Amino acid sequence: MNIIYAEYNMYRNSIDIYTCARYMLRIDYHKAEDGIKTTPCSQCALNALAID
Repeated sequence: MNIIYAEYNMYRNSIDIYTCARYMLRIDYHKAEDGIKTTPCSQCALNALAID
């Protein structure tokens, strides 16, 4: 599967990936981030990444 094009879809809050075989893969942020748990140490690292 060769990726031709990927873009952020702000209306669905997702990434849409299109392939040369005419398939479209949508990664939904709400479902991908559902159930993610952070610890105080990992939250600090995420904050540092966002600031940089």
